[in-house]
Amino acid sequence: MLLLATGLCSNAGAEVTHWRINEGGRSWQSEERSSTAINFPSPNVIQIAGFGPGENITQALTWADGIPRDGFDIQRPVARIWNNYPLKKTDIPMVDGDPETSTGNRFKVFGSSQRGKRFWLDLGSRFPLNQIRFYPRLTGEDNAGIPLWESYIRGYELFINDGLDFGTDGKPIYGDPIKRVEFSRDSVSVVDFDLEFVRYIMLRVTSTNPFEIAEIELYGEGFVPRGEYLSKVIDLGQPANFGTLNWSAGKLRIINGEQTVEPEALANVSFQMRSGTDDTPLVFYQITDRYLDEQTTVTEAEYNALSASDQGGFEDDQTNWSRWSPPFTISGQPVGLPSPRRYLQFRATMESASILDGIRIDDLDLEIASPPLAQGLVGEISLLDTPAPQNGFAEVPAGKFIPFAYDLRANLSNADLGFDALQIFTSTTPRFEKLLIGPNENSLDEVEPDSIKAAADGLTLFFPSNRITSTTSLRVIFDAQLLGQSTFFNGQIFAIQGKELPQPVLPANANQQVTTDNLQVLTSAESRRNVLPFLEIDPPVISPNGDGINDKTEIRYNVLQLLEDVPNRVEVYDLAGRQVYSFSATRGRGIYQEVWDGRDPSGQLVPVGIYLIKVKVEVNLKDFVHTRMMAVVY
Repeated sequence: MLLLATGLCSNAGAEVTHWRINEGGRSWQSEERSSTAINFPSPNVIQIAGFGPGENITQALTWADGIPRDGFDIQRPVARIWNNYPLKKTDIPMVDGDPETSTGNRFKVFGSSQRGKRFWLDLGSRFPLNQIRFYPRLTGEDNAGIPLWESYIRGYELFINDGLDFGTDGKPIYGDPIKRVEFSRDSVSVVDFDLEFVRYIMLRVTSTNPFEIAEIELYGEGFVPRGEYLSKVIDLGQPANFGTLNWSAGKLRIINGEQTVEPEALANVSFQMRSGTDDTPLVFYQITDRYLDEQTTVTEAEYNALSASDQGGFEDDQTNWSRWSPPFTISGQPVGLPSPRRYLQFRATMESASILDGIRIDDLDLEIASPPLAQGLVGEISLLDTPAPQNGFAEVPAGKFIPFAYDLRANLSNADLGFDALQIFTSTTPRFEKLLIGPNENSLDEVEPDSIKAAADGLTLFFPSNRITSTTSLRVIFDAQLLGQSTFFNGQIFAIQGKELPQPVLPANANQQVTTDNLQVLTSAESRRNVLPFLEIDPPVISPNGDGINDKTEIRYNVLQLLEDVPNRVEVYDLAGRQVYSFSATRGRGIYQEVWDGRDPSGQLVPVGIYLIKVKVEVNLKDFVHTRMMAVVY
């Protein structure tokens, strides 16, 4: 669990505090719920699992008996081992690291051929391997006085799978064996191969002789391609707002068998977080009537105490917990989780793009502030003249300025700090119209903000003269245009003079007359088909004589709907079809403008005449083109 570094302030102000994982006796290991392909070189450090020459990877894994029941392509924290022998007994002695334990007499039945016996290992994740060893007990004798080392497998085939190649049945495809031995004279079988990622291993016995296996050992060098750490649920003690998530990490590379700090290593780390109002992000089910398919919810402890036949499974709690956030890939990013919330959970994912490169995480720090600005803050957006759209979403034509109503409901207790500023995030520069404030949505009065800031990324209203200190409804009316199929008008409140963290607006019902209950706006179906709906030439007539009046024209156009950057071209032609100016760039959706000063590429003024301005956006196999005419005079 992360640790509170400094105390929380009273409601006179909420100082930003820090929760850190490596303070107060807490460590990565003590706060681990589960992890896959993760090493703990020290209590204060985690890193993607990495191995050096001579390190038996088998002993770095946690093993369980039996074939995976939840699919073969799922990464899991537990490795598994199983065989095709009908009399099932534990296979763990083969991977327990103790050369004195073995399969015993299971494969030494008198008069029975052992040809065709198979053993499978699922490492749970992909590991860098270049050697596999297996052998019987090497000391001692059986009851007949025969040395145990003679009970080795005489003939075998060994197969591997990289954890990526599966058949239509979802099972690993093994292909040709990496080694086939018809008759061995070595009690210790050693199979060497080129260093590669391996997840599944299959050993097929081709000889008839009795045998035993004491140990299967795996060796390699390098890092796994992906590791994941999942924390326990963190209890902050009281609801809090979240600031930035910060961490320190170091990249590694194996050089001459040693892990060395290497900033250029091809590895990275990312975090995801979720927040909740109770102490479990999962909902557990008990089967109460199998025939009627009836289930009831139980606690995690109650679920774990049930028999397997009564366990009905579990799923994410989407009522009391948020979904996992998008990955944070850079330290210092705002968290942006629903808040104020008392509980949170995080997971770290470490990935390597090179088998000899890895990464570690030394520290994790989360900014928090409590008490919050408001106990609850919800909002919804709608078209000003359509508060109750038929499909539940505000829907508008793309690229046009549309009047919106942004409704907020802030619930404040006596301990909450209040706020005097609101920021609404937009994809283009909005135009402010009105701010209305009142005790509820039916009693709103227009209020003049103390100041307004409209920018390409949003609208910010400052109203310290009308600071919100009790439960209040707010409505902001503004004009905005959409460039994509879907736009989220997220928002946040903050206090101008305070050091408190901003508090995000959560999508929910804020006004009984509005039925959208969300912050998302869609573009209409007909407008989604037009990537280039708008082209404006201003002024349409220029006289580039240097007098400062209409010497240049601005070519303005909007690109809509795109999810990635594509080629854009702006071209000017005379009426004979000769190109006199061109500009090209790779761009995504946005509002753009270029300037033409009436000159050709050599810098010479073009002759008097009529010219065609053409803008072209190249999308896959289709070009979107818009053309306008303009004139040059002197």
